[in-house]
This record gives sequence, C-alpha cells and structure tokens, in this order.
Amino acid sequence: MTTDTFSDMIINNMIFSYSNLSSFTNCRFMWKLTYLDCNERLANGFSQFGNLVHTALELFFKGELEVWDLVNYYTENFDRQITESFPTYPVGMRDSYYQDGLTFFENFKFDKSKYEILGIEDNLHPIYRGQKFIAKPDIVLKNKSNKNNILLDYKTSKLGANKKYNEKKIEGYRKQLELYAYFLWTEKDIEIDKIFLWFIRNNEFVELDVDRLKIMDTLDWATKTIEDIKVEENWEPNNSKENEYFCKQICSMRNFCEYKN
Repeated sequence: MTTDTFSDMIINNMIFSYSNLSSFTNCRFMWKLTYLDCNERLANGFSQFGNLVHTALELFFKGELEVWDLVNYYTENFDRQITESFPTYPVGMRDSYYQDGLTFFENFKFDKSKYEILGIEDNLHPIYRGQKFIAKPDIVLKNKSNKNNILLDYKTSKLGANKKYNEKKIEGYRKQLELYAYFLWTEKDIEIDKIFLWFIRNNEFVELDVDRLKIMDTLDWATKTIEDIKVEENWEPNNSKENEYFCKQICSMRNFCEYKN
C-alpha cells in the first residue's frame, strides 16, 4: 500500500471534530503531522489549565462539588495537574493563569436551581452528509422561567481590551458552538435557543443568538474544509507573521515541525 493510499484511507475513515477542522484551517502541515503522521501531541500549560477548570465545573454541575469546595479543589490540583510549561513570553504567565483561576473560583456564583440540566459533557456522534463527526458540548441547560435551551461553553482564553480582537475570537468560537447546536438538534432533539460563552478568566458571559442561517454557513464551512482535506497534496505550513507565536510556543507539533524556525 502506497503512502498516498494509506493517507487516503485514514482521511476517508476519519471522524471529524471542530478541533480537527480548525487545525487544518490554521496550519495544514500541523494537521498532517497530527492526523496522518500520528505524532504524539505535546501538552502545554494552556490545555492543562483548561482541563482543570473544565473538570471542576463538571463536578460542580454534577453535584459532586459544592460552591464552597471549588477553591480547595482548584488550589490542591493546580500544581498536580499543570505539569507542562506555559510560553516563555510574556513573563509570569503561569502565575497569571493561577491567579485568574483563583479569583474566578473565589467569586464563583451560579444558581443551579434556575436551570434544568439536559446534558454534561455528553459525546455526540452525528453524521452529516455522509460524514461522521464527534462533538462534546460542555453543558446544556434549560432555563426554568422562560424554557430556553442554553448551550454553555467554558473558555479559558481571555478577552482583552481590543474590541476587534475579541470579536474575531468570539466568531471563531461561534462556529464551534453552532456545530454543537446543530448536532444536539439532530442527535438529541434539543433545539438550542441561546449560546453562552463563559470566559472564565474574565468571569464574563457573552451571549450569542442562534441564527439558523449562520448555522447553515458553518455546516457549509465544515463540509468544504473536509473536501479540501481530501484533495490536499502539498500540506503547506502557515508561516505567516500572525501565526508565529502559536507556531513556536503553542503548537502541539512544534517538536516535529521542520518549519517552526
């Protein structure tokens, strides 16, 4: 079996996710190293911090941790779970993330009594236009007062002072949550009315309306991206100036990438 035929077999049998598709959009060479060459991904402090926060919130919503348990859980597990380094620039990033997380949990407020929990970290396995996908929404809630179904997603990146930067970040997340909203409808017959992004390090909610036309645009983007993956031959790296920080400091394939410098 030739390498090309083997790669085609992998792609044709692949189960796609938003992370998979956005990786291809960001850097095609990174995608090849990850999904075709199957190199072991490098963890980093960002991903481990995100996992810690997600786990704490999952345990809270499942009733396994109470509000007053969250600070202790966070402080006891921070050094235990976050074993990888953060980028060297800006200086002090590990301490900054620790303090943001601590502030969030010290001031944590969420009245669960106002909501019915419809799902927590449920795996979805939808098929769209013959293509298999996987999705794992953080939490789905029903507001008891107005009966709205809410898709709530935790984000550990931080909103900044630059409005255009924030808007670009939020639009990227919108795609992810629009896919999840569509898959919740087709898999679980749950029609999402509102999308909430919970920016943990700002302790700020961003509310997004569910726009069915935008969902169709996002589904078209997913389909087109998969088509592009199937015909890709060159696997060019993203060497743009805008991608330099990600490439050198964050990319999970940075130890295998011949282009990173």
